[in-house]
Amino acid sequence: MRYTFIVLLIATAAVAKTRAVRHPAPEPIATYRGNAERNGVVRGTGPRTFTRIAWQTAVDESFSAPVYANGKVFVPTSDGRITTLSAATGEILWRSQRLGVFSSPPTIAGDVVYVSGEDKHIYALSAATGATLWSFAEDDWGVGAPLWSNGTLYFGTEAGTLYAIDANTRAEKWRFSAGGHIHCHVVLSDGLVYFAAEKTIFALTASDGHEVWRKTRDAIWYAVPVSAGVLVATAEDGYVIAYDARSGAERWHVAPPTGVRYWTPVALLNGVAYTTNDIRQVVAFDLLTGTTRWTYTASDMASEVVIADTVIYIGTFGAHQPNDDNEQKDVVALEAATGHELFKTRLTGHNYTGVAAGEGMLFVMTSRGFVYALR
Repeated sequence: MRYTFIVLLIATAAVAKTRAVRHPAPEPIATYRGNAERNGVVRGTGPRTFTRIAWQTAVDESFSAPVYANGKVFVPTSDGRITTLSAATGEILWRSQRLGVFSSPPTIAGDVVYVSGEDKHIYALSAATGATLWSFAEDDWGVGAPLWSNGTLYFGTEAGTLYAIDANTRAEKWRFSAGGHIHCHVVLSDGLVYFAAEKTIFALTASDGHEVWRKTRDAIWYAVPVSAGVLVATAEDGYVIAYDARSGAERWHVAPPTGVRYWTPVALLNGVAYTTNDIRQVVAFDLLTGTTRWTYTASDMASEVVIADTVIYIGTFGAHQPNDDNEQKDVVALEAATGHELFKTRLTGHNYTGVAAGEGMLFVMTSRGFVYALR
Protein backbone atom coordinates (compact mmCIF):
# COMPACT_ATOMS: atom_id res chain seq x y z
CA MET A 1 0.00 0.00 0.00
CA ARG A 2 2.81 2.40 0.82
CA TYR A 3 4.41 1.81 -2.56
CA THR A 4 1.15 2.41 -4.45
CA PHE A 5 0.50 5.55 -2.42
CA ILE A 6 3.98 6.89 -3.25
CA VAL A 7 3.42 6.26 -6.93
CA LEU A 8 0.07 8.08 -6.76
CA LEU A 9 1.84 10.94 -5.08
CA ILE A 10 4.81 10.26 -6.22
CA ALA A 11 1.52 13.13 -13.32
CA THR A 12 -1.02 23.25 -29.40
CA ALA A 13 -1.08 21.30 -32.53
CA ALA A 14 2.42 22.57 -33.24
CA VAL A 15 5.07 21.73 -30.67
CA ALA A 16 8.33 23.02 -32.06
CA LYS A 17 11.17 20.57 -32.32
CA THR A 18 14.25 22.49 -31.30
CA ARG A 19 17.67 21.87 -29.92
CA ALA A 20 17.75 25.21 -28.18
CA VAL A 21 17.33 25.09 -24.43
CA ARG A 22 14.20 26.89 -23.22
CA HIS A 23 14.27 27.50 -19.50
CA PRO A 24 10.96 27.93 -17.68
CA ALA A 25 9.89 31.52 -17.10
CA PRO A 26 10.79 32.71 -13.60
CA GLU A 27 7.97 32.26 -11.11
CA PRO A 28 7.59 33.45 -7.53
CA ILE A 29 6.96 29.91 -6.29
CA ALA A 30 8.84 26.76 -5.48
CA THR A 31 6.65 23.69 -5.42
CA TYR A 32 6.29 20.01 -6.20
CA ARG A 33 7.64 19.34 -9.71
CA GLY A 34 9.13 22.78 -10.00
CA ASN A 35 6.43 25.16 -11.19
CA ALA A 36 2.72 25.81 -11.70
CA GLU A 37 2.67 23.51 -14.74
CA ARG A 38 4.13 20.68 -12.60
CA ASN A 39 6.35 19.70 -15.54
CA GLY A 40 9.31 18.56 -13.45
CA VAL A 41 11.64 21.40 -14.44
CA VAL A 42 13.14 23.27 -11.49
CA ARG A 43 14.79 26.68 -11.64
CA GLY A 44 17.81 25.69 -9.55
CA THR A 45 20.95 23.99 -10.83
CA GLY A 46 22.34 20.63 -9.80
CA PRO A 47 25.70 18.91 -10.32
CA ARG A 48 26.75 17.50 -13.72
CA THR A 49 29.48 15.46 -12.06
CA PHE A 50 29.51 13.98 -8.57
CA THR A 51 32.45 14.85 -6.34
CA ARG A 52 31.24 14.38 -2.77
CA ILE A 53 28.43 14.36 -0.25
CA ALA A 54 28.41 17.96 0.95
CA TRP A 55 26.33 17.13 4.02
CA GLN A 56 23.78 14.71 5.42
CA THR A 57 21.18 15.49 8.06
CA ALA A 58 18.87 13.18 9.97
CA VAL A 59 15.20 14.16 9.95
CA ASP A 60 12.09 12.10 10.55
CA GLU A 61 10.80 9.69 7.89
CA SER A 62 9.19 11.34 4.87
CA PHE A 63 7.09 10.09 1.96
CA SER A 64 7.35 13.35 0.00
CA ALA A 65 10.05 14.92 -2.12
CA PRO A 66 12.05 17.81 -0.64
CA VAL A 67 11.55 21.31 -2.07
CA TYR A 68 14.39 23.81 -2.54
CA ALA A 69 13.72 27.56 -2.29
CA ASN A 70 15.81 30.61 -1.45
CA GLY A 71 18.73 28.78 0.10
CA LYS A 72 16.58 26.37 2.11
CA VAL A 73 15.40 22.78 1.76
CA PHE A 74 11.86 22.09 3.00
CA VAL A 75 10.92 18.53 4.00
CA PRO A 76 7.48 17.39 5.23
CA THR A 77 8.03 14.58 7.73
CA SER A 78 5.79 11.80 8.98
CA ASP A 79 5.63 13.27 12.48
CA GLY A 80 3.42 16.03 11.07
CA ARG A 81 5.99 18.80 10.81
CA ILE A 82 7.80 20.79 8.14
CA THR A 83 11.54 20.58 8.73
CA THR A 84 13.64 23.28 7.06
CA LEU A 85 17.37 22.94 6.43
CA SER A 86 20.09 25.29 5.27
CA ALA A 87 20.94 24.27 1.69
CA ALA A 88 24.56 25.31 2.25
CA THR A 89 25.25 23.41 5.48
CA GLY A 90 22.36 21.03 6.21
CA GLU A 91 21.73 22.73 9.55
CA ILE A 92 18.12 22.44 10.73
CA LEU A 93 16.86 26.02 10.75
CA TRP A 94 13.40 25.33 12.14
CA ARG A 95 10.75 22.70 12.61
CA SER A 96 7.10 23.62 12.58
CA GLN A 97 4.66 22.55 15.26
CA ARG A 98 2.84 19.26 14.66
CA LEU A 99 0.22 19.98 12.03
CA GLY A 100 -1.00 16.48 11.12
CA VAL A 101 0.20 13.88 8.64
CA PHE A 102 1.48 15.29 5.33
CA SER A 103 1.13 13.36 2.10
CA SER A 104 2.70 15.93 -0.23
CA PRO A 105 5.45 18.53 -0.40
CA PRO A 106 4.84 22.16 0.58
CA THR A 107 4.64 25.14 -1.76
CA ILE A 108 6.77 28.21 -1.04
CA ALA A 109 5.62 31.60 -2.36
CA GLY A 110 7.83 34.47 -1.23
CA ASP A 111 8.08 34.34 2.56
CA VAL A 112 5.16 31.94 3.09
CA VAL A 113 5.04 28.13 3.10
CA TYR A 114 1.72 26.47 2.23
CA VAL A 115 1.00 22.84 3.06
CA SER A 116 -2.10 20.66 3.11
CA GLY A 117 -2.45 17.69 5.44
CA GLU A 118 -4.68 14.90 6.60
CA ASP A 119 -6.25 16.90 9.44
CA LYS A 120 -8.53 18.63 6.88
CA HIS A 121 -6.69 21.94 6.98
CA ILE A 122 -4.35 23.86 4.73
CA TYR A 123 -1.71 25.86 6.60
CA ALA A 124 0.33 28.99 5.89
CA LEU A 125 3.66 29.11 7.72
CA SER A 126 6.38 31.73 7.96
CA ALA A 127 9.26 30.66 5.73
CA ALA A 128 11.64 32.41 8.13
CA THR A 129 10.53 30.81 11.39
CA GLY A 130 7.96 28.08 10.69
CA ALA A 131 5.35 29.85 12.81
CA THR A 132 1.76 29.17 11.78
CA LEU A 133 0.27 32.28 10.17
CA TRP A 134 -3.20 30.91 9.46
CA SER A 135 -5.16 27.81 8.57
CA PHE A 136 -8.16 27.10 6.34
CA ALA A 137 -10.63 24.30 7.04
CA GLU A 138 -11.20 21.97 4.08
CA ASP A 139 -14.13 19.58 3.64
CA ASP A 140 -11.73 16.61 3.80
CA TRP A 141 -8.02 15.88 3.86
CA GLY A 142 -5.84 17.12 1.01
CA VAL A 143 -3.21 15.08 -0.78
CA GLY A 144 -1.72 17.32 -3.49
CA ALA A 145 0.69 20.18 -2.94
CA PRO A 146 -1.20 23.50 -2.88
CA LEU A 147 -0.69 25.67 -5.97
CA TRP A 148 -0.09 29.42 -5.57
CA SER A 149 -0.60 31.81 -8.50
CA ASN A 150 -1.09 35.59 -8.40
CA GLY A 151 -2.26 35.55 -4.81
CA THR A 152 -4.68 32.63 -5.22
CA LEU A 153 -4.27 29.15 -3.72
CA TYR A 154 -5.71 26.13 -5.53
CA PHE A 155 -6.00 22.73 -3.83
CA GLY A 156 -8.15 19.61 -3.92
CA THR A 157 -9.49 17.22 -1.29
CA GLU A 158 -10.36 13.59 -0.75
CA ALA A 159 -14.04 14.60 -0.90
CA GLY A 160 -13.58 15.72 -4.53
CA THR A 161 -13.69 19.48 -4.01
CA LEU A 162 -11.29 21.83 -5.77
CA TYR A 163 -10.89 25.12 -3.89
CA ALA A 164 -9.63 28.51 -4.99
CA ILE A 165 -9.04 30.88 -2.05
CA ASP A 166 -7.38 34.26 -1.58
CA ALA A 167 -3.94 33.52 -0.13
CA ASN A 168 -3.98 36.73 1.92
CA THR A 169 -7.53 36.94 3.27
CA ARG A 170 -8.45 33.21 3.11
CA ALA A 171 -11.71 34.22 1.45
CA GLU A 172 -13.09 31.48 -0.81
CA LYS A 173 -13.17 32.62 -4.44
CA TRP A 174 -14.85 29.52 -5.85
CA ARG A 175 -15.08 25.79 -5.46
CA PHE A 176 -15.75 22.96 -7.91
CA SER A 177 -17.19 19.53 -7.10
CA ALA A 178 -15.46 16.86 -9.19
CA GLY A 179 -17.46 13.88 -7.95
CA GLY A 180 -14.40 11.79 -7.10
CA HIS A 181 -11.33 11.78 -4.85
CA ILE A 182 -8.68 14.32 -5.90
CA HIS A 183 -5.26 12.76 -5.37
CA CYS A 184 -3.60 14.57 -8.27
CA HIS A 185 -1.58 17.77 -7.83
CA VAL A 186 -3.32 20.81 -9.31
CA VAL A 187 -1.73 22.27 -12.47
CA LEU A 188 -2.09 25.80 -13.86
CA SER A 189 -1.17 26.96 -17.37
CA ASP A 190 -2.32 29.83 -19.58
CA GLY A 191 -5.31 30.70 -17.44
CA LEU A 192 -6.61 27.15 -17.00
CA VAL A 193 -6.49 24.87 -13.96
CA TYR A 194 -6.06 21.13 -14.57
CA PHE A 195 -6.45 18.23 -12.16
CA ALA A 196 -7.60 14.62 -12.04
CA ALA A 197 -10.33 13.23 -9.83
CA GLU A 198 -10.03 9.45 -9.97
CA LYS A 199 -10.88 8.54 -13.61
CA THR A 200 -11.58 12.04 -14.96
CA ILE A 201 -9.29 14.90 -15.98
CA PHE A 202 -10.80 18.38 -15.68
CA ALA A 203 -9.81 21.71 -17.22
CA LEU A 204 -11.35 24.76 -15.51
CA THR A 205 -10.90 28.50 -15.93
CA ALA A 206 -8.63 29.68 -13.14
CA SER A 207 -10.58 32.90 -12.62
CA ASP A 208 -13.99 31.41 -11.81
CA GLY A 209 -13.83 27.60 -11.92
CA HIS A 210 -15.91 27.25 -15.10
CA GLU A 211 -15.49 23.82 -16.70
CA VAL A 212 -13.81 23.95 -20.13
CA TRP A 213 -13.42 20.22 -20.82
CA ARG A 214 -13.14 16.85 -19.17
CA LYS A 215 -11.76 13.46 -20.19
CA THR A 216 -12.94 10.23 -18.58
CA ARG A 217 -11.62 6.72 -19.10
CA ASP A 218 -11.65 3.49 -17.10
CA ALA A 219 -8.40 4.06 -15.22
CA ILE A 220 -7.30 6.30 -12.38
CA TRP A 221 -5.09 9.16 -13.49
CA TYR A 222 -1.80 9.79 -11.70
CA ALA A 223 -0.62 13.19 -12.96
CA VAL A 224 -1.40 15.84 -15.59
CA PRO A 225 1.64 18.11 -16.21
CA VAL A 226 1.55 20.68 -19.03
CA SER A 227 4.13 22.23 -21.35
CA ALA A 228 3.96 24.09 -24.66
CA GLY A 229 0.19 23.72 -24.80
CA VAL A 230 0.25 19.94 -24.32
CA LEU A 231 -0.97 18.01 -21.26
CA VAL A 232 0.64 14.58 -20.83
CA ALA A 233 -1.25 12.29 -18.47
CA THR A 234 -0.23 8.96 -16.96
CA ALA A 235 -2.76 6.41 -15.73
CA GLU A 236 -2.84 3.29 -13.60
CA ASP A 237 -3.39 1.06 -16.66
CA GLY A 238 0.05 1.86 -18.06
CA TYR A 239 -1.02 4.34 -20.74
CA VAL A 240 0.63 7.68 -21.47
CA ILE A 241 -1.75 10.06 -23.26
CA ALA A 242 -1.09 13.56 -24.65
CA TYR A 243 -3.98 16.04 -24.96
CA ASP A 244 -4.24 19.51 -26.39
CA ALA A 245 -4.30 21.61 -23.23
CA ARG A 246 -6.86 24.13 -24.57
CA SER A 247 -9.35 21.80 -26.24
CA GLY A 248 -8.78 18.41 -24.64
CA ALA A 249 -8.33 16.77 -28.05
CA GLU A 250 -6.07 13.70 -27.95
CA ARG A 251 -2.75 14.15 -29.73
CA TRP A 252 -1.22 10.71 -29.20
CA HIS A 253 -1.02 7.86 -26.77
CA VAL A 254 1.46 5.16 -25.85
CA ALA A 255 0.02 1.77 -24.91
CA PRO A 256 1.84 -0.02 -22.08
CA PRO A 257 4.84 -2.01 -23.35
CA THR A 258 5.19 -5.61 -22.19
CA GLY A 259 5.56 -5.76 -18.42
CA VAL A 260 4.75 -2.08 -17.81
CA ARG A 261 1.91 -1.36 -15.38
CA TYR A 262 2.53 2.31 -14.69
CA TRP A 263 4.55 5.41 -15.59
CA THR A 264 5.54 8.09 -13.09
CA PRO A 265 4.50 11.74 -13.62
CA VAL A 266 6.03 13.06 -16.83
CA ALA A 267 8.69 15.79 -16.98
CA LEU A 268 8.52 18.06 -20.03
CA LEU A 269 11.32 20.10 -21.61
CA ASN A 270 12.21 21.25 -25.12
CA GLY A 271 9.63 19.14 -26.93
CA VAL A 272 10.43 15.94 -25.03
CA ALA A 273 8.45 14.06 -22.36
CA TYR A 274 10.53 12.12 -19.81
CA THR A 275 9.18 9.48 -17.45
CA THR A 276 10.07 6.24 -15.65
CA ASN A 277 8.23 2.93 -15.43
CA ASP A 278 8.12 -0.18 -13.28
CA ILE A 279 10.52 -2.20 -15.44
CA ARG A 280 13.41 0.09 -14.39
CA GLN A 281 13.38 2.28 -17.50
CA VAL A 282 13.77 6.01 -18.02
CA VAL A 283 12.15 6.85 -21.36
CA ALA A 284 12.15 10.01 -23.48
CA PHE A 285 9.12 10.48 -25.77
CA ASP A 286 8.81 13.05 -28.55
CA LEU A 287 6.16 15.50 -27.33
CA LEU A 288 4.79 16.00 -30.85
CA THR A 289 4.38 12.35 -31.84
CA GLY A 290 4.87 10.12 -28.79
CA THR A 291 7.69 8.21 -30.47
CA THR A 292 10.57 7.04 -28.27
CA ARG A 293 13.77 9.07 -28.55
CA TRP A 294 15.89 7.11 -26.07
CA THR A 295 15.68 4.64 -23.18
CA TYR A 296 17.94 4.20 -20.16
CA THR A 297 17.75 1.17 -17.87
CA ALA A 298 18.34 1.86 -14.19
CA SER A 299 19.65 -0.58 -11.60
CA ASP A 300 16.28 -0.70 -9.83
CA MET A 301 12.88 0.99 -9.84
CA ALA A 302 13.30 4.70 -10.55
CA SER A 303 11.65 7.69 -8.92
CA GLU A 304 9.96 10.34 -11.02
CA VAL A 305 12.18 12.54 -13.16
CA VAL A 306 13.36 15.97 -12.04
CA ILE A 307 15.17 18.23 -14.52
CA ALA A 308 17.55 21.05 -13.59
CA ASP A 309 19.04 22.96 -16.52
CA THR A 310 19.50 20.13 -19.08
CA VAL A 311 20.20 17.34 -16.58
CA ILE A 312 17.75 14.58 -15.55
CA TYR A 313 17.95 13.30 -11.98
CA ILE A 314 16.37 10.15 -10.56
CA GLY A 315 16.67 8.08 -7.39
CA THR A 316 16.15 4.31 -7.19
CA PHE A 317 14.33 2.05 -4.76
CA GLY A 318 13.16 -1.54 -4.31
CA ALA A 319 10.22 -2.87 -6.27
CA HIS A 320 8.20 -3.50 -3.10
CA GLN A 321 7.91 -1.81 0.24
CA PRO A 322 11.48 -1.29 1.45
CA ASN A 323 12.41 -3.80 4.14
CA ASP A 324 16.06 -2.94 4.50
CA ASP A 325 16.87 0.73 4.93
CA ASN A 326 20.57 -0.11 4.92
CA GLU A 327 20.46 -1.16 1.26
CA GLN A 328 22.58 0.88 -1.14
CA LYS A 329 20.53 2.55 -3.87
CA ASP A 330 21.57 4.71 -6.82
CA VAL A 331 21.12 8.38 -7.57
CA VAL A 332 21.60 8.98 -11.29
CA ALA A 333 22.18 12.01 -13.52
CA LEU A 334 21.50 11.79 -17.27
CA GLU A 335 21.94 14.21 -20.16
CA ALA A 336 18.37 15.12 -21.14
CA ALA A 337 19.04 15.31 -24.88
CA THR A 338 20.64 11.87 -25.22
CA GLY A 339 20.09 9.84 -22.05
CA HIS A 340 23.88 9.65 -21.59
CA GLU A 341 24.80 8.85 -17.98
CA LEU A 342 26.68 11.75 -16.41
CA PHE A 343 27.16 10.16 -13.01
CA LYS A 344 25.79 7.48 -10.71
CA THR A 345 26.44 7.25 -7.00
CA ARG A 346 25.08 5.11 -4.18
CA LEU A 347 23.45 6.21 -0.95
CA THR A 348 22.25 4.13 1.96
CA GLY A 349 18.47 3.85 1.84
CA HIS A 350 15.77 3.85 -0.82
CA ASN A 351 15.33 7.05 -2.84
CA TYR A 352 11.67 6.81 -3.84
CA THR A 353 10.39 10.34 -3.22
CA GLY A 354 12.26 12.24 -5.92
CA VAL A 355 14.93 14.90 -5.54
CA ALA A 356 15.39 18.67 -5.46
CA ALA A 357 18.17 20.82 -6.94
CA GLY A 358 19.66 24.20 -6.17
CA GLU A 359 22.96 26.05 -5.71
CA GLY A 360 24.72 23.40 -7.82
CA MET A 361 23.69 20.64 -5.40
CA LEU A 362 21.22 17.77 -5.47
CA PHE A 363 19.08 17.15 -2.38
CA VAL A 364 17.92 13.56 -1.82
CA MET A 365 15.56 12.20 0.83
CA THR A 366 16.13 8.54 1.72
CA SER A 367 14.08 5.93 3.53
CA ARG A 368 16.49 6.05 6.45
CA GLY A 369 15.23 9.52 7.33
CA PHE A 370 18.32 11.32 6.01
CA VAL A 371 18.52 14.26 3.64
CA TYR A 372 21.71 14.25 1.57
CA ALA A 373 23.28 17.10 -0.40
CA LEU A 374 25.36 15.89 -3.37
CA ARG A 375 27.86 18.21 -5.00
